Amino acid sequence: MEFLLSKLDTRVTSAKEVKNDLDRLINTLPRVNILMDKAEWWRFNDQHVAHFLKQLRDAAYDAEDVIAEFKYYELQQQIEGKANRRLLSLLTFIKDLVSNSTSKVKDIQGRLDFVTAELERATDLFGSSNGSTPHETTSFVTESMLGREKEVEVVLQLMQESGDLAGSSNSAKRRKTAGNLLILPIVGIGGVGKTTLAQQIYNNERVKNHFDLRIWVCVSDRFDLKKKTKEMIESANRELRNKESEFDINDNLTNLDSLQHTLKGKVQSRRYLVVLDDVWHENSRDLESLYNPLRSGLRGSMILVTTCLSKVAEIVGTHDPIELGGLPDNIYWDLFKKCAFGSLDPSSFPELEDIGLKIAVKLEGSPLAAKTLGGILRANMTTRQWTNILNSELWQIEQADGDILPALRVSYRYLPLHLKQCFSIFSLFPKYYPLYLNFLSPIWLADGLFSREERIFLEEEKGHWYFQEFKNRSFIVRGEDNNTYLHDLMHDLAKSVSLDICYCQEEDEWSLQNHDTVRHLSVYRKQIELIDNEISKCKKLRSLLFIDGLNYETKLDSSSLRYLFNELPYL
Repeated sequence: MEFLLSKLDTRVTSAKEVKNDLDRLINTLPRVNILMDKAEWWRFNDQHVAHFLKQLRDAAYDAEDVIAEFKYYELQQQIEGKANRRLLSLLTFIKDLVSNSTSKVKDIQGRLDFVTAELERATDLFGSSNGSTPHETTSFVTESMLGREKEVEVVLQLMQESGDLAGSSNSAKRRKTAGNLLILPIVGIGGVGKTTLAQQIYNNERVKNHFDLRIWVCVSDRFDLKKKTKEMIESANRELRNKESEFDINDNLTNLDSLQHTLKGKVQSRRYLVVLDDVWHENSRDLESLYNPLRSGLRGSMILVTTCLSKVAEIVGTHDPIELGGLPDNIYWDLFKKCAFGSLDPSSFPELEDIGLKIAVKLEGSPLAAKTLGGILRANMTTRQWTNILNSELWQIEQADGDILPALRVSYRYLPLHLKQCFSIFSLFPKYYPLYLNFLSPIWLADGLFSREERIFLEEEKGHWYFQEFKNRSFIVRGEDNNTYLHDLMHDLAKSVSLDICYCQEEDEWSLQNHDTVRHLSVYRKQIELIDNEISKCKKLRSLLFIDGLNYETKLDSSSLRYLFNELPYL
C-alpha cells in the first residue's frame, strides 16, 4: 500500500489519511471476526444479538470489499504504473473514498465501532456462558422406539461376543484395542434417535443381566473432565449403594487423581456398561483421560458413545460405528401418525392424512422432526394450518428448546468460523440438488475463505478438506444415486443462518427483498431476464450462479457478462 500511495500527487490531499484509515480497518477485522464467532452462540436465543450480528456482518463485508478494491488498484498500479489512464482510475477511486471530507473508509469504521460496542454489551450480559443451556439426558426411557430393532440386536450380539473380540486381531469390524474395552460409537445427525437407542439398550433386560454395573453420563457440549468423572462415580454409586456403601463419593473430593482412582475402584473386577451420551469434544487426550480409569474392568466391558461427529467416533472407537440414518418410510409414517394424530384415526381425516404424508416425506426419517411438527399439527387439526406447515420451511416454524431445529443448531454452533461461512453457501442450492466441489470452491474463494497461498496452491485441496469436514459431521449425505447432497434438515438450517447474505431464487417470481446486503445469489436459467431489472440492484454481490434443472452452469453471452461485471464491481 505504501508503494501505491507514494505514486499519488497533490491532487489527492488526503491520501495519507486514507492510508491510516485503511490500516485501522485492516487491524479491526480480526477482532470483529472473533466477536462474530462468539455472537453466533447467542443469535438464536436473543433477538438483540441477532440484530447486531446482522449489522456487524454487513459492515465487515463492506470493509473487506473496500480493502480488496484498494489492493486491486494497488496491484494494477504496480503492474502498469506508467499508464496514465490507470493512474487516473486510481485517483478516481481515492477521491471517491475521501469525497466531501467524509471518507467511505471512515464510514465503515464508524459502523464497525458502533455495532461492535453494542454487540459486546449485549453478549457481556451472558457472562461466561456459551449461549446455550445444555440439554442433559438420562438413562430413563422417555418414549417408545420404532424401527431400531436391528441396531439393538447388533449391540446385544457384540455384548455377548465382546470377550472373544477383545482378544481377537482378525475381526474385520474391530479397528484397535483398548485393553479390555469395547468402545462402540453411535453416530448420526441431531434428532435421529441416538440417545433413544442408547436408552433402550441401557434398559434392556438382557443388558441388565449381563453386566455387573451400568453407568450413564451425558457429556454434552461442555466437556469437564473432573465433573464427568465425578458423575460416573455418582452413577455407579446409585447401583452399588445398597451393597458397598463404602464406595460412596465424598462430595468434597475435587482432586482429579483421587476421582480417577475412585472410579477405577468402582469398575475393577466388574463387567460394566458405560454410556457416554452426546459427546462433542474432539480432543483425543481428554477423551482418553475420561475412559482411562475404566480399563481395569473385566473383559466384556463395553462403552457406548453417542455423537454427531465422525471424528469423535474415529478417536474413541475400537469398533466400527453404528451409523444411524433416518427411519424407513413405512415405520416413519407410523411414528408421524402417532405424533400428529395422537389417539385419533388418521383415516377419519383423509385430507389431513394426505397432507401429513407429504410433510413426513420432507423430514428425512428424523424422529425428533416428527415429534416437533407432529405436536404443532396436533394442536390445530385444520386443513389451512396443515397446508401452511407443508408449504413452510422448517426454519420458518416457531420451535421450542429441544425441538428439531434447536437440536441441529448445536452442530452449527460447533463449526469453526470459516466452516460456518462455508455452510451458509449451501443455501444457494435448492433442496435435493447434488453438491459438486467444483461449484462450491470458487464461491468459497470469492468469500475470502482461502488465503492468498491457498488460492494459488491449495484451492482444490482445501475445498476438498472443507467438504470432507461437512461429511464427517453428518451435514452431507450420499444419495441412492451415489451423488452427495446436503441433508434436507441441514438445508433448512443453512437457509436460517444465511438469510441476509445468500439467496436462491427458485420460484417464478422474484422475491428477494434485501438487495443491499445479499452477497451470494443463485438463479435458474429461466430467470436470466432478471439481470437487467433485479440482479443489477444487488451491488454487493461476490458470486452469482446460474443453474438449471439439468445441473450444469448456464452459459451467458458476452454482452450479458460485460453488463454484469460493470454493474456488480465485487463479482
